[in-house]
Amino acid sequence: MGSVYINGYDHPEAIAGSGSIGVEILDQLPETDVIMVPVGGGGLLSGITEYVKHVKPETLIYGVEPIKGCSFFKAMQNNKPYATVGTLPCIADKLLIPMIGVNAFYTAHSNISKMVLVDDDWINRAILELGETENIVVEGAGATSLAALLAVPTVLPELQGKTVVCVITSGNMDSITFPRCLQRGKAIEGRLIQFKVKLPSQSSREQSQIFTAIASTGCNLVECYYGPAWITSNSINYIWLHLKVGAFDLEQSCNLKIVMTKLFPDMCEFMEEPFSPIPTCACFPRKRFQNPN
Repeated sequence: MGSVYINGYDHPEAIAGSGSIGVEILDQLPETDVIMVPVGGGGLLSGITEYVKHVKPETLIYGVEPIKGCSFFKAMQNNKPYATVGTLPCIADKLLIPMIGVNAFYTAHSNISKMVLVDDDWINRAILELGETENIVVEGAGATSLAALLAVPTVLPELQGKTVVCVITSGNMDSITFPRCLQRGKAIEGRLIQFKVKLPSQSSREQSQIFTAIASTGCNLVECYYGPAWITSNSINYIWLHLKVGAFDLEQSCNLKIVMTKLFPDMCEFMEEPFSPIPTCACFPRKRFQNPN
Protein backbone atom coordinates (compact mmCIF):
# COMPACT_ATOMS: atom_id res chain seq x y z
CA MET A 1 0.00 0.00 0.00
CA GLY A 2 1.22 3.49 -0.84
CA SER A 3 1.86 6.17 1.72
CA VAL A 4 -0.07 9.40 1.97
CA TYR A 5 1.73 12.62 2.86
CA ILE A 6 -0.11 14.79 5.40
CA ASN A 7 1.12 18.35 5.65
CA GLY A 8 1.38 19.13 9.35
CA TYR A 9 0.25 22.74 8.97
CA ASP A 10 -1.79 22.78 5.75
CA HIS A 11 -3.78 19.56 5.54
CA PRO A 12 -7.50 20.35 6.17
CA GLU A 13 -7.73 17.77 8.94
CA ALA A 14 -4.58 19.07 10.62
CA ILE A 15 -6.09 22.57 10.52
CA ALA A 16 -9.33 21.24 11.97
CA GLY A 17 -7.39 19.56 14.76
CA SER A 18 -5.72 22.86 15.60
CA GLY A 19 -9.19 24.35 15.91
CA SER A 20 -9.74 22.20 19.00
CA ILE A 21 -7.48 24.66 20.85
CA GLY A 22 -10.04 27.35 20.11
CA VAL A 23 -12.72 25.08 21.55
CA GLU A 24 -10.78 24.66 24.78
CA ILE A 25 -10.05 28.37 25.10
CA LEU A 26 -13.69 29.43 24.82
CA ASP A 27 -14.89 26.56 27.00
CA GLN A 28 -12.48 27.43 29.81
CA LEU A 29 -12.46 31.22 29.38
CA PRO A 30 -15.60 32.33 27.51
CA GLU A 31 -14.90 35.99 28.33
CA THR A 32 -11.78 35.94 26.12
CA ASP A 33 -11.38 39.16 24.14
CA VAL A 34 -8.14 38.47 22.28
CA ILE A 35 -6.20 35.36 21.29
CA MET A 36 -2.53 35.69 20.32
CA VAL A 37 -1.21 32.81 18.22
CA PRO A 38 2.38 32.06 17.14
CA VAL A 39 2.56 31.65 13.36
CA GLY A 40 4.80 29.43 11.29
CA GLY A 41 3.06 27.60 8.48
CA GLY A 42 -0.29 29.04 9.53
CA GLY A 43 -2.19 25.86 10.40
CA LEU A 44 -2.54 26.63 14.10
CA LEU A 45 -3.66 30.20 13.39
CA SER A 46 -6.21 29.18 10.76
CA GLY A 47 -7.70 26.38 12.84
CA ILE A 48 -8.17 28.56 15.92
CA THR A 49 -9.45 31.48 13.84
CA GLU A 50 -12.02 29.40 11.97
CA TYR A 51 -13.64 28.04 15.12
CA VAL A 52 -13.44 31.15 17.31
CA LYS A 53 -14.77 33.51 14.66
CA HIS A 54 -17.69 31.14 14.03
CA VAL A 55 -18.63 30.85 17.71
CA LYS A 56 -17.62 34.31 19.02
CA PRO A 57 -16.96 36.61 16.03
CA GLU A 58 -16.14 39.68 18.16
CA THR A 59 -12.98 37.99 19.48
CA LEU A 60 -9.78 39.51 18.10
CA ILE A 61 -7.18 37.13 16.66
CA TYR A 62 -3.57 38.32 16.54
CA GLY A 63 -0.95 36.36 14.65
CA VAL A 64 2.61 36.73 15.96
CA GLU A 65 5.72 35.97 13.92
CA PRO A 66 9.46 36.48 14.35
CA ILE A 67 10.57 39.40 12.23
CA LYS A 68 13.36 37.25 10.77
CA GLY A 69 10.88 34.90 9.12
CA CYS A 70 7.54 36.63 8.58
CA SER A 71 6.04 34.46 5.83
CA PHE A 72 2.41 34.95 6.88
CA PHE A 73 2.81 38.69 7.21
CA LYS A 74 4.27 38.89 3.70
CA ALA A 75 1.46 36.70 2.42
CA MET A 76 -1.03 39.18 3.91
CA GLN A 77 0.77 42.01 2.14
CA ASN A 78 0.62 40.18 -1.18
CA ASN A 79 -2.86 38.72 -0.60
CA LYS A 80 -1.58 35.23 -1.40
CA PRO A 81 0.96 32.73 -0.03
CA TYR A 82 4.35 34.22 -0.65
CA ALA A 83 7.66 32.36 -0.81
CA THR A 84 10.30 34.09 1.31
CA VAL A 85 13.92 33.78 0.22
CA GLY A 86 16.60 33.32 2.84
CA THR A 87 15.81 33.59 6.54
CA LEU A 88 18.19 34.75 9.23
CA PRO A 89 19.07 32.59 12.26
CA CYS A 90 16.32 33.01 14.83
CA ILE A 91 15.62 31.83 18.36
CA ALA A 92 12.11 30.87 17.14
CA ASP A 93 13.49 28.69 14.35
CA LYS A 94 10.49 26.34 14.36
CA LEU A 95 8.43 29.20 12.92
CA LEU A 96 10.77 29.86 9.99
CA ILE A 97 8.64 28.44 7.18
CA PRO A 98 9.68 29.59 3.67
CA MET A 99 6.09 29.47 2.41
CA ILE A 100 2.92 29.18 4.46
CA GLY A 101 0.18 26.71 3.67
CA VAL A 102 -2.29 27.63 0.94
CA ASN A 103 -5.27 26.17 2.81
CA ALA A 104 -4.13 27.83 6.03
CA PHE A 105 -3.83 31.24 4.39
CA TYR A 106 -7.19 31.30 2.64
CA THR A 107 -8.94 29.92 5.72
CA ALA A 108 -7.58 32.56 8.06
CA HIS A 109 -6.54 35.72 6.23
CA SER A 110 -9.89 37.54 6.17
CA ASN A 111 -10.46 37.02 9.91
CA ILE A 112 -7.06 37.99 11.32
CA SER A 113 -7.28 41.23 13.31
CA LYS A 114 -3.56 42.05 13.25
CA MET A 115 -0.17 40.57 12.53
CA VAL A 116 2.61 41.43 14.98
CA LEU A 117 6.32 40.93 14.32
CA VAL A 118 8.76 40.47 17.21
CA ASP A 119 12.53 40.23 17.31
CA ASP A 120 14.74 37.76 19.15
CA ASP A 121 15.37 39.96 22.16
CA TRP A 122 11.69 40.15 23.03
CA ILE A 123 11.28 36.43 22.49
CA ASN A 124 14.15 35.90 24.94
CA ARG A 125 12.34 38.14 27.43
CA ALA A 126 9.23 35.99 27.03
CA ILE A 127 11.25 32.80 27.62
CA LEU A 128 12.64 34.40 30.78
CA GLU A 129 9.17 35.50 31.94
CA LEU A 130 7.72 32.01 31.49
CA GLY A 131 10.66 30.43 33.28
CA GLU A 132 10.54 32.79 36.25
CA THR A 133 6.78 33.19 36.73
CA GLU A 134 5.36 29.90 35.44
CA ASN A 135 8.37 27.60 36.02
CA ILE A 136 8.10 26.16 32.53
CA VAL A 137 10.74 25.72 29.84
CA VAL A 138 9.46 26.99 26.50
CA GLU A 139 11.44 27.27 23.30
CA GLY A 140 11.41 30.41 21.20
CA ALA A 141 8.57 29.39 18.90
CA GLY A 142 6.27 28.72 21.83
CA ALA A 143 7.09 31.98 23.63
CA THR A 144 6.53 34.21 20.59
CA SER A 145 2.91 35.08 21.41
CA LEU A 146 3.86 36.24 24.92
CA ALA A 147 6.68 38.34 23.42
CA ALA A 148 4.02 40.43 21.69
CA LEU A 149 1.90 40.70 24.84
CA LEU A 150 4.87 42.20 26.69
CA ALA A 151 4.42 45.25 24.46
CA VAL A 152 1.16 46.23 26.17
CA PRO A 153 0.30 49.04 26.71
CA THR A 154 3.01 50.97 24.87
CA VAL A 155 2.75 49.36 21.44
CA LEU A 156 -0.55 47.49 21.61
CA PRO A 157 -2.64 49.90 23.68
CA GLU A 158 -5.92 48.42 22.47
CA LEU A 159 -5.21 45.30 24.54
CA GLN A 160 -4.99 47.13 27.85
CA GLY A 161 -7.77 45.93 30.14
CA LYS A 162 -8.68 43.09 27.78
CA THR A 163 -8.79 39.38 28.58
CA VAL A 164 -5.95 38.05 26.44
CA VAL A 165 -4.99 34.42 25.83
CA CYS A 166 -1.49 33.62 24.57
CA VAL A 167 -1.17 30.23 22.94
CA ILE A 168 2.09 28.67 24.19
CA THR A 169 3.10 25.77 21.96
CA SER A 170 6.04 23.76 20.66
CA GLY A 171 8.60 21.54 22.36
CA ASN A 172 11.17 22.13 25.07
CA MET A 173 14.49 23.87 24.54
CA ASP A 174 17.85 22.17 24.83
CA SER A 175 19.95 22.62 27.94
CA ILE A 176 22.61 24.70 26.18
CA THR A 177 20.37 27.29 24.53
CA PHE A 178 17.92 27.77 27.42
CA PRO A 179 20.32 29.35 29.96
CA ARG A 180 21.72 31.60 27.24
CA CYS A 181 18.20 32.83 26.47
CA LEU A 182 17.64 33.53 30.17
CA GLN A 183 20.86 35.53 30.38
CA ARG A 184 20.01 37.46 27.23
CA GLY A 185 16.55 38.27 28.56
CA LYS A 186 18.03 39.56 31.81
CA ALA A 187 20.61 41.65 29.94
CA ILE A 188 17.87 43.28 27.84
CA GLU A 189 16.01 44.17 31.03
CA GLY A 190 19.16 45.61 32.62
CA ARG A 191 19.23 42.82 35.21
CA LEU A 192 22.54 41.31 34.09
CA ILE A 193 25.53 43.55 33.51
CA GLN A 194 29.12 42.96 32.56
CA PHE A 195 32.14 45.14 33.22
CA LYS A 196 35.87 45.02 33.79
CA VAL A 197 38.22 46.94 36.07
CA LYS A 198 41.88 47.63 35.40
CA LEU A 199 43.87 46.88 38.56
CA PRO A 200 47.46 46.63 39.67
CA SER A 201 48.80 43.09 39.59
CA GLN A 202 49.00 43.09 43.38
CA SER A 203 45.55 44.47 44.16
CA SER A 204 43.91 42.64 47.05
CA ARG A 205 42.69 45.92 48.61
CA GLU A 206 41.09 47.10 45.36
CA GLN A 207 39.46 43.74 44.77
CA SER A 208 37.97 43.85 48.25
CA GLN A 209 36.57 47.29 47.44
CA ILE A 210 34.93 45.96 44.30
CA PHE A 211 33.20 43.06 46.03
CA THR A 212 32.10 45.30 48.90
CA ALA A 213 30.63 47.78 46.42
CA ILE A 214 28.68 45.04 44.67
CA ALA A 215 27.28 43.81 47.98
CA SER A 216 26.44 47.34 49.15
CA THR A 217 24.18 47.93 46.14
CA GLY A 218 22.34 44.65 46.68
CA CYS A 219 23.65 43.10 43.46
CA ASN A 220 24.91 39.53 43.14
CA LEU A 221 28.23 38.43 41.70
CA VAL A 222 27.53 35.88 38.96
CA GLU A 223 30.95 35.41 37.40
CA CYS A 224 34.46 36.72 37.94
CA TYR A 225 37.78 36.00 36.23
CA TYR A 226 41.13 37.64 35.56
CA GLY A 227 42.70 38.56 32.25
CA PRO A 228 45.96 40.31 31.41
CA ALA A 229 45.84 43.87 30.16
CA TRP A 230 47.17 44.35 26.65
CA ILE A 231 50.96 44.54 26.97
CA THR A 232 52.23 48.09 26.53
CA SER A 233 54.94 50.01 28.30
CA ASN A 234 52.33 51.37 30.72
CA SER A 235 50.36 48.19 31.41
CA ILE A 236 52.88 45.51 32.34
CA ASN A 237 51.94 45.72 36.01
CA TYR A 238 48.16 45.72 35.44
CA ILE A 239 45.46 43.11 35.00
CA TRP A 240 41.78 43.23 34.07
CA LEU A 241 39.21 41.88 36.50
CA HIS A 242 36.15 40.81 34.48
CA LEU A 243 32.83 40.65 36.32
CA LYS A 244 29.28 39.62 35.49
CA VAL A 245 26.73 40.87 38.02
CA GLY A 246 23.02 40.23 38.51
CA ALA A 247 20.62 42.93 39.65
CA PHE A 248 16.95 43.21 40.52
CA ASP A 249 16.29 45.81 37.84
CA LEU A 250 17.90 48.48 35.66
CA GLU A 251 17.85 51.06 38.46
CA GLN A 252 19.94 48.82 40.70
CA SER A 253 22.36 48.18 37.85
CA CYS A 254 22.72 51.91 37.29
CA ASN A 255 23.45 52.43 40.99
CA LEU A 256 26.28 49.92 40.81
CA LYS A 257 27.68 51.61 37.72
CA ILE A 258 27.71 54.97 39.52
CA VAL A 259 29.46 53.50 42.56
CA MET A 260 32.08 51.68 40.50
CA THR A 261 32.92 54.64 38.26
CA LYS A 262 33.42 56.80 41.36
CA LEU A 263 35.68 54.23 43.01
CA PHE A 264 37.73 53.55 39.88
CA PRO A 265 37.52 56.56 37.55
CA ASP A 266 39.01 55.85 34.12
CA MET A 267 39.74 52.27 35.20
CA CYS A 268 36.27 50.76 34.89
CA GLU A 269 34.65 49.77 31.57
CA PHE A 270 31.02 48.67 31.34
CA MET A 271 29.39 46.84 28.46
CA GLU A 272 26.96 49.58 27.51
CA GLU A 273 24.08 47.62 25.98
CA PRO A 274 22.11 47.01 29.21
CA PHE A 275 22.34 50.73 30.00
CA SER A 276 21.17 51.93 26.61
CA PRO A 277 17.67 53.40 26.50
CA ILE A 278 15.36 50.40 26.52
CA PRO A 279 13.05 50.48 23.50
CA THR A 280 9.39 50.43 24.34
CA CYS A 281 9.16 47.26 22.33
CA ALA A 282 10.80 45.68 19.35
CA CYS A 283 7.37 44.68 18.09
CA PHE A 284 5.90 46.04 14.91
CA PRO A 285 2.09 45.96 14.93
CA ARG A 286 0.62 45.96 11.49
CA LYS A 287 -2.75 47.15 10.34
CA ARG A 288 -5.20 44.56 9.24
CA PHE A 289 -4.87 43.68 5.59
CA GLN A 290 -8.25 43.49 3.94
CA ASN A 291 -9.02 41.20 1.04
CA PRO A 292 -9.63 43.67 -1.85
CA ASN A 293 -12.49 41.49 -2.98
